[in-house]
Amino acid sequence: MLYYYINSTDRSDDVEANTFSKQGQIQQRTDVCSFDVFQGTKPEENQDLKIYDGAIVLSHAGDTIVLKDTYELEVNAFRAGQFIWLRIGDSTIEKAEVLTYTESTRTIVLTAIPSVSLIEDEQIGELIFGGTIAQVQDENIVILENIIYKVTGTDYTRIFDKKRISDTWEDVDSRYIINDFLNTTVNYNSTIDDLSYENATAIRAEWIESGAANNPNVDDADFLESTSSGIFSWT
Repeated sequence: MLYYYINSTDRSDDVEANTFSKQGQIQQRTDVCSFDVFQGTKPEENQDLKIYDGAIVLSHAGDTIVLKDTYELEVNAFRAGQFIWLRIGDSTIEKAEVLTYTESTRTIVLTAIPSVSLIEDEQIGELIFGGTIAQVQDENIVILENIIYKVTGTDYTRIFDKKRISDTWEDVDSRYIINDFLNTTVNYNSTIDDLSYENATAIRAEWIESGAANNPNVDDADFLESTSSGIFSWT
């Protein structure tokens, strides 16, 4: 099932079935998606847009998640090595990696026990599109009250091509500057990771390696900004 979040609000029930399409681009051009919203508040240009392909949780214990039987089988939505998001739409949303998935029992086993606990009916899934709304077109169906909003979204690449940055900052670090122009100039309220972690366990919970000889670590003695630095000794 697809879950549509516009400005962090779940609009999945407002989206017409089978209207979603996505075009992947090459050569640094932005990916584009489109879908139809049939009811509810009209989406607006520049609003944040996230679309997940996922399922509803039945139960969760440790590293194991069981999905509800409403999940459609044989669509290959989950697989080993895949990164998924737990508690979609919640402030405590967490990224996790799939170790195994058993289709017959709808059981997902993660590579590690997540820090969040899932309860029945919460959403999990893969983020298949992230960006902003670029265009909204109205279309009347039969009568004036039946309005479909045809939404076009572009991925986050577009926000960095949107405007020239012209400003000054004093006595702040580079992370502050980036977050500031994202919020004030690009109008996209999201912050980047400061790579400051309490210990090695904390950084490894966020940055998962595969096929590398070394794991990331924390250096709180020799760093440029904030309170520590993340060290990635990848090979």
